[in-house]
Amino acid sequence: MKFSIVNKVRVEPFPKGKGLCPVCGNETLAKCGNKIIWHWAHRSSQMCDAWWENETKWHRDWKNNWPIENQEIIHIDSNTGEKHIADVKTDSGMVIEIQNSPIDEEELLSRENFYGNMIWIVNGVKFKNNIKIGTRLPDPESFESKDMCIYDSIFPSGYFIYHKLSERDPNSDLVEIHSSNKIQEYVDRTHCGHYLFSWKRRRSVWFASTKTVFIDFGDELLWKLVKFNQYSPYCFQAYNKSEISMLYGGGS
Repeated sequence: MKFSIVNKVRVEPFPKGKGLCPVCGNETLAKCGNKIIWHWAHRSSQMCDAWWENETKWHRDWKNNWPIENQEIIHIDSNTGEKHIADVKTDSGMVIEIQNSPIDEEELLSRENFYGNMIWIVNGVKFKNNIKIGTRLPDPESFESKDMCIYDSIFPSGYFIYHKLSERDPNSDLVEIHSSNKIQEYVDRTHCGHYLFSWKRRRSVWFASTKTVFIDFGDELLWKLVKFNQYSPYCFQAYNKSEISMLYGGGS
């Protein structure tokens, strides 16, 4: 944990520090070694929040995009009294869960049900070599795009293929396949960050999420996992990291 209660105040760890866990009230000790991120740990080895994971520099760097007042906020279910520590909770009530380690679908959905208004930021560095970013796509909200059923094949030429829903014959399974090279001007004009991708050994849990999922591959971009439209596969939408923190109440 980044914060513990010392003299009734939330403070960051300091050498030889002792405090109280803001969730369970048990004693915490400051861990301030030269080779670790300074943090608070329970005196006992048992963590009171089963959803909490060991914090990495990646976690800390992401949290620091938001004011200290919004970091590690206790979220309480008013009906059951259940408590969990949200990585970030913005002034508007949006919870941002910053996830480094693998998570199973049961826990993922439990967290989403508990927090309600939330997004995920996922560390994708460990599996980025399994992902290939492919063809640029047009704006899915444009009129022409809503008539497209895009196929998830990635071609070296940089084109994608699709058929038009308006051209489908309800009495036939046959469709006319088009190549995007015929509409390249439209793709270039409307493109707003969407790309096809291929993902070997994909982490299927993130496709089961009911909330917005962003994946961080360790560069200047963050990739939002979205469906292009209801007839087409998932795609990525690219954002600048600073854009995300500003969008969700953080700093620049």
